[in-house]
Amino acid sequence: MGSNTESDAEKALGSRLDYDLMMAEEYILSDVEKNFILSCERGDLPGVKKILEEYQGTDKFNINCTDPMNRSALISAIENENFDLMVILLEHNIEVGDALLHAISEEYVEAVEELLQWEETNHKEGQPYSWEAVDRSKSTFTVDITPLILAAHRNNYEILKILLDRGATLPMPHDVKCGCDECVTSQMTDSLRHSQSRINAYRALSASSLIALSSRDPVLTAFQLSWELKRLQAMESEFRAEYTVR
Repeated sequence: MGSNTESDAEKALGSRLDYDLMMAEEYILSDVEKNFILSCERGDLPGVKKILEEYQGTDKFNINCTDPMNRSALISAIENENFDLMVILLEHNIEVGDALLHAISEEYVEAVEELLQWEETNHKEGQPYSWEAVDRSKSTFTVDITPLILAAHRNNYEILKILLDRGATLPMPHDVKCGCDECVTSQMTDSLRHSQSRINAYRALSASSLIALSSRDPVLTAFQLSWELKRLQAMESEFRAEYTVR
């Protein structure tokens, strides 16, 4: 009986700790931060510069603050295609996170080029790239989505060429029946995500712009992918629609 009581108490304490952690994660914007986000959304460059000059480094302001939709000032600048604001924020060391993926998703070529240049300047060998290091619980994109895959999903020839010229690659996914340690672990951890990552890869590989840019024989490559997709339809019947050749 005593052990049951103790167990209930431990559960209650655990629930309380979980609740406290959830509450601790909530962040209330200061008035300065609200004005900063609003100025960024409006493209008010003088207002943004003034706030940065007066408040950056103080306890009233965090340049990495986000709006209720979890968008940073940098993401807002990308969505509004405000290149000058984006440069100002990068110069003031805003966290980049998955901004490159957002720029690709918006098909904002100038932002993609600027963020790739930032990455080349600031990336340290052996460390993950900015879009890989982002907190996945706050990211719009799943872990398997790379810049090249996303650009192929958008079928954006210009962005794909920029990425390929910088050495980006997209290897063929492992076979459905692959028994390597990586595939077995991924399948056991989250089988749905494992299958979805394969679908995302094949969707990218099937992009006409990527085939045109990366294949020596685009017509043959297109036929080979078509045959492979038909094989996958039969092997992964639950994802038949996703593998259907359009």
